Order: sequence, then C-alpha cells, then structure tokens
Amino acid sequence: MSAMYDSFAKTFSESRKNHPWPEIDAIIADMKTHNIQKVLDIGCWNGRFLEELDKEWYPLSYYQWIDNSEWMIQEAQKLHPENCFQVCSMEHMETSSIHGGYDAILFLASFHHLNSALSRIQTLSIAWNLLAPHGRIYLTNWNLLENTELFERYQDGYDGNGDFRIKIGEYERYYHGFKLNELERLYEGVGYTIEHNQVFSHGKNIFSILTK
Repeated sequence: MSAMYDSFAKTFSESRKNHPWPEIDAIIADMKTHNIQKVLDIGCWNGRFLEELDKEWYPLSYYQWIDNSEWMIQEAQKLHPENCFQVCSMEHMETSSIHGGYDAILFLASFHHLNSALSRIQTLSIAWNLLAPHGRIYLTNWNLLENTELFERYQDGYDGNGDFRIKIGEYERYYHGFKLNELERLYEGVGYTIEHNQVFSHGKNIFSILTK
C-alpha cells in the first residue's frame, strides 16, 4: 500500500487541496470543548488537519503524525517542520505512548483502508493503549454502501461484503464500506464507549466519536 501511495501521492495531495471537509469543524469544536492538547493523527496525508487547526487559531502542545506513505510524510514535514512525523502503517504503530497518553487520536478517511476485520480490531486495540484515560477518538469513513451517489459512482469496483476497489487515475485502492451497526459492534467489541456514530449531514461520511 505504501509504495502505491508514494506513486501517486503528489496527484492525490493536489486533488485534496481546498476539498470540502465539513466534519472537521465538528471535530475541532469538540476538541476545544474537551481541551484536547496531545493528538495522534493516523493517516495524516500531507498534514491538512493541522492547517485547519491553524485557521482556527487552536494550538496544540503535542502533535504526532503517521502515514504509510513516505512521500506524504515528506510533504507534511516541509509544510510543518515544527511537528513530529513517522512513516508507519496503522497496524504496526508503536504501542508505547507519550507520557500520559494522547488526548485524542484521529482516523480521518484512513480507517476504511484496512482490509480485514482482524486488522481493524488490531488497530483499534493499539489505539486504546496509546490513548489517555478518558481520551477521544475521531473517525470518518466513507458511507459507500448507503449513500446512493457514492455507491453508483464506485459500484463497478464493488467486490461484495462491503469491499471496494476504487481507482484514482490509474491507481487502485482498497476501501471498506461500513454500515453503522458494523462499526458499533467493532467499537464496542474492543471496549470503547460510543459517544457519536452517525451519518454526517451531507450523507457521504460516517462520523464517529469514541471514548476510552
């Protein structure tokens, strides 16, 4: 997966500039409410979330980024040299956390790329160990199965059982299309409390907030 992302990362990064991301306002508002200061961003792309924080004048005391694309991390490092970066897959994150754990962990359009139930459970379990007591996890996943526009656009790549192979240009990526009850069982099975798990207002993403 990382080699594939490196192959088209520049095109992918350019395509996401100024791309609407309405869930971010909700996440930042929630972070402010809970005074989130230490954040782990899993699948950070080129660091776009930090740009949104900067627009809101919301500084963090600690921000760690990981992505499995070396090119994406290099781009993020150029844009935000004052922050911490790591090339790493979700399933192989370090299990040791910063002192006290992270206040929040972000999976923004990244969790749906995990291609098995086992890897999803493993990743959420690692995140549990990295999270501070009462920490929060924010996830956005494409609503591929229940949003008619998305399903019709990508149905040629649908393999069944929620699995999609979606092309960006000449490159193909794996996505899992979750249903709300599937995510609910997954989250609760790992031990999280579900504070929010709903289709977002525009219908194209499922937005979840979990607490430890």
